[in-house]
Amino acid sequence: MRNSDIEDFVNKVNEIEIPETLDDAIQKAIYKGGRMMRRKRGLVSAMRIAAAIVVVCSTFAASVNLVPAFAAQIEQLPGGEAIVKLLKFNRSTVEGGEITDGRDISKIEKETGDTKTPIVDENTDEKTNPEDKLQTEVIRIYVGNGDDGSTLNHYEVTYLEYPYSAVVYMSGVRAFSAADELKKISEGPLVRNAYRLVTLDDSAHRFVINFKKPVSIEVTEESGPAALVLTIKEEKAENGEPTPVYSVRSESLPFGEGVGVIEEILAYQLGSPNARMLQDSEGTYLVEEGYYATEAEAQARIDEIMALEPSIKLFIEKRTPDQLPQAVIH
Repeated sequence: MRNSDIEDFVNKVNEIEIPETLDDAIQKAIYKGGRMMRRKRGLVSAMRIAAAIVVVCSTFAASVNLVPAFAAQIEQLPGGEAIVKLLKFNRSTVEGGEITDGRDISKIEKETGDTKTPIVDENTDEKTNPEDKLQTEVIRIYVGNGDDGSTLNHYEVTYLEYPYSAVVYMSGVRAFSAADELKKISEGPLVRNAYRLVTLDDSAHRFVINFKKPVSIEVTEESGPAALVLTIKEEKAENGEPTPVYSVRSESLPFGEGVGVIEEILAYQLGSPNARMLQDSEGTYLVEEGYYATEAEAQARIDEIMALEPSIKLFIEKRTPDQLPQAVIH
């Protein structure tokens, strides 16, 4: 290739206009994906390369799936929503908010009520008002840093079962002044209890809300002051006995770094995508590697893990979706 051809090519590349909104979206996505990237350090360079590819030629399917925050930002761009919906994998986590730092979870409040749910006649498709009412609880999580708190920090809310629960993860938050208020929201027709999780990140906090029965959760945001709002509605129970599962779990441990390290090893070193931290019926903590349909499948997974990391003691616990894990100490 002649020098003149190279110069022409460089000049054409330099003349390409990069939309500010796309550049801003990429930077925000990389920032939001920081927690995942710190744990999977090998993804740092890969993500930056993927972001550069997006700017040049828009081939960014891998980035959308690797970092959900990236997908969330691209969805805000013109035409981005359709692209992300086509490329991203299914996610059970609802996320939102903005990039912040130094925030404080300052107050948690709960309101309890009930709602009438129309019943649809299968023969006529007509809705009728039932005599019974389904319970509703609204939990508001206020976040601020001494100002009016008009901007809500980035958050993730994930609904899980075995037991019925919601995990609330809040990043850009370094204080949790309202931690004691988790006990106050534990009383009600739907909420069984609420508790903090060990989070090995000094700019994030997590907590769990356990439910007594199946629920649906609507997640919304409020401003002035900033608040994350969870509207929890009772779901009608299905007929028949609940299906049990076989949980592969650690022994029970006190709240502290030890249980957090086990979660990190299972989730990121041993590739257990469903690993999660839980509180048992006695208030101590455990890490569940995952749950399985049969005891044989659970035992097979334990054998795989023990061959790779024999230092972690794992056990099988059979339980239904409404049961809390039991304390296991060895």
